[in-house]
Amino acid sequence: GQDVVAWSRHVLGGAFGAGNAVVESITTIPGNNDQDQVADSLERDEVWFIVKRTINGATTRYVEFLEGSYEGPERNDFATEAAWESQVLADMKDAYYADSILTHNGAATAQIIGLNHLIGETVKVLADGKVHPDKVVDGTGKIDLDFSASKVHVGLGYTHQFRSLKITAGAAAGIAVGRIKRIHEIVLVLQDAPAFKIGPDFETLRDVEFLDTGDLMDTAIPLFTGERRESFGGDYGRDPRVVIESDNPLPFTLLALAPSVKTQDGV
Repeated sequence: GQDVVAWSRHVLGGAFGAGNAVVESITTIPGNNDQDQVADSLERDEVWFIVKRTINGATTRYVEFLEGSYEGPERNDFATEAAWESQVLADMKDAYYADSILTHNGAATAQIIGLNHLIGETVKVLADGKVHPDKVVDGTGKIDLDFSASKVHVGLGYTHQFRSLKITAGAAAGIAVGRIKRIHEIVLVLQDAPAFKIGPDFETLRDVEFLDTGDLMDTAIPLFTGERRESFGGDYGRDPRVVIESDNPLPFTLLALAPSVKTQDGV
């Protein structure tokens, strides 16, 4: 790898009043592990926050930290596709991406209690690696699941968004910048990706799913790694873009995208 880093904007889950949650203080300290931690912190620095939100009508402040990024198993480490996929499904039980999370890890249950810090909030739920429908925490700090699970992560959701730069390639003669053009197909190179949405703008998105016809309601769908070809429904224009969005509480890495462009050359 090239160890390329860049700034990005992080909007935390939840809200303060009519706006976003507020990070009042932030610091970075050398990482350390506790007995309940899954992602190792010994080889990284940890980022800690004091976050101000409005919860159940009152102003709250919680101390939170960023967990380590999910790193899925390498396909080359397994003799068969089935063995690799089995490990992916096992690891997904801890591939949680949400804020202010609490975890149940024990006997299978369809009721999660102790969520008093999220009373009244709509929460994301990852149940045994399966993205569960959103739930609202009741006044006792409880949610009822649609199915039983033994490892359940519950927290405030957030949305990740991607918008491509200008499309420069694709013209029959020279670059495509400034020419009237249309993206009619795109190849996405993905790593550890769940379902997501794609489209020409944030108001015109469609779902990209990785479901099989035999998938059950309470069964996790393996994260997808590889190339995915998708048709693209954008109109002709001088500056078409590719937009990707998701609020699933799972990892998502876009390694590359390759659009197929039709241009009106000479225009």
